[in-house]
Amino acid sequence: MLGAWTAGRGPLYRRLATAIRAAIERGELQAGDRLPAERELAAQLAVSRSTAVAAYDELRADGEIERRRGSGTFVSRREAPQRAEERPSAAVLSGILAGLWTGPGPLIELTSASLSGDGIVTPADLEAASRDLREVLPSHGYSPYGLPALRRSIAAYLSERGLRTSEDEILVTSGAQQAIALSASLLVGPGDVAVVENPSFPGAIDALRAAGAQLAAIPVDADGGRTDALRILLERHRPRAAYVCTMFHSPTGALMSEPRRRELARIALEYDLPVIDDTALGELSLCGSVGPPAAAFAPRATFLTIGSMSKLCWGGLRVGWVRGPIALIERLARSKIVADHGTALLDQLLAVRLLARVGEVREIRAAQIEERLATLTHTLAERVPEWTFVRPAGGLLAWVRLPRGNAVAFSQLALRHGVAVVPGSVTSIDGGMTEYLRLPFAAPPEVLVEGLTRLADAYRAYVAGLDGAEAATVLV
Repeated sequence: MLGAWTAGRGPLYRRLATAIRAAIERGELQAGDRLPAERELAAQLAVSRSTAVAAYDELRADGEIERRRGSGTFVSRREAPQRAEERPSAAVLSGILAGLWTGPGPLIELTSASLSGDGIVTPADLEAASRDLREVLPSHGYSPYGLPALRRSIAAYLSERGLRTSEDEILVTSGAQQAIALSASLLVGPGDVAVVENPSFPGAIDALRAAGAQLAAIPVDADGGRTDALRILLERHRPRAAYVCTMFHSPTGALMSEPRRRELARIALEYDLPVIDDTALGELSLCGSVGPPAAAFAPRATFLTIGSMSKLCWGGLRVGWVRGPIALIERLARSKIVADHGTALLDQLLAVRLLARVGEVREIRAAQIEERLATLTHTLAERVPEWTFVRPAGGLLAWVRLPRGNAVAFSQLALRHGVAVVPGSVTSIDGGMTEYLRLPFAAPPEVLVEGLTRLADAYRAYVAGLDGAEAATVLV
């Protein structure tokens, strides 16, 4: 709600009061809503308690908030705007911060796990796709299932990866996020239990909650989501669906081992459990060949296997897909019509061209992400050697553990040093994982070095603040 609240001018407490007041005016905070205690607010925002006290004092003087003896601090009961139905998702944190940043110099955003399209989407690709577009201009232009040429290309691509697929088993979507959202709304409804990994992809958590699901979590280890824990949850909760990232888990980078993928397939068949398998990062390997998707091991089980061109080629190419049973693909297509009538044709035609040379693109990306992971590893070892992470098997994320403090509070302080990061709590269904940072290494090496250097400076300041607080406690 507060966004980049420290940007701007004036004393820090006044900037905080202004941000809270703006949240009230937008309807994100409403009359009667309880606010955090001053000490709690100060800890979460990495500011002194006196800053939080002064901000609340100003808001109370203006009649915006009120203190109730023995109960806490609340938004005052007065006429207020209707609460906004949609709040910014964790998945779009990067864009929000960039739009709000007004500090000196550019904000470095270590929030987005997406590579640039330079050197991948070539002028020749664009010219060829434009020529192809002229051939479909005489048509009405709607393609709720996706262009037949692209559906055939995706089916052939998945078949080559070991998952036999026909054109009729493919629905083209506007990116993997739409594929996840459509699948979630199809499989679960209000009050249904859905299983996710913990941590997990924030966009999937948002989509399942938007569909009304209650979330139950399974832990993740070096071999991916734990299927033994999934069996236990199935016996306890009888979930309606599960969402997993088997191909380079977001955010840990783990690859679900082939034996575990086989076990996941057996479980899906045995319990009649629909599984949304997000393989959008599957082509960004740092460990060589990865084997077929889990759906290949149980052709009769209900798997909705999701893929995307956005991670491999470019985030601006909003082309994804769902591969699944024909009956479910038809139902998803009806929902897709409600959403947007079909993915942009020029994007789809460009995707056909890029899929034709997916092997070449894969090799280019492998070299890039290896270089950038090496840059991140070296810079962290040099600047903050106490930070630790397990080398990811693939993908674009490092799951970094902080030895001290709270990543939520630290991320607030990091923003004041000109770098935006995502705390691990954003990836957790219960707000846990507060000792972790989700650090993408998708940015060019020079940007990574500068961003990580700022992070190291911010962490030194953060630890100094922790030490000061501990010393004050001992003194008292």
